[in-house]
Amino acid sequence: LTAAVPRIWPSGESGLVDPSRPPEAEEALDAARAVDTLALDHCFDAEAAGATLHWPGHGRTLRLTGDGVLRFLIVYTPAGADFFCVEPVSHAPDALNSPLPEARTGLRMLAPDETLEAWIRVEARSAP
Repeated sequence: LTAAVPRIWPSGESGLVDPSRPPEAEEALDAARAVDTLALDHCFDAEAAGATLHWPGHGRTLRLTGDGVLRFLIVYTPAGADFFCVEPVSHAPDALNSPLPEARTGLRMLAPDETLEAWIRVEARSAP
C-alpha cells in the first residue's frame, strides 16, 4: 500500500479521532508498505485523494483516486486478518462533533435539496 498522506487522524480509545498530526514512521504510507505488517484504523489527509495497492507476486496494481471532494483516506488493516479497507472519503470521522472548522474536517452542511457529488476511479493494471 502506498499513499500520499501528510497527516493522520488517529483513532482514540473512544473510537473517535484525536486531533490530526504528522504520521509516525510505523503509520507512514509514502513508501510502499506490506498491508499485513500494518495495524491501522485511521483516517488520513490525502493529498492525491487516493492510494495504490501493489500485488508484486501477482504482477498487479490497483490505483484508487478521488476528486477534490474526497480529500481524506480511511485505512483499516486489522492485525492478523485476511482483509483490509482503503477508502477515499469526504470528511474526517466525527467531523460533525469536532471543534475544528469545517474547512479542516471536510464537513459540508447541505441545505434541503442541495447535493454534493464526488467520484472515485478504480484503475487495475498489470505490472510490466
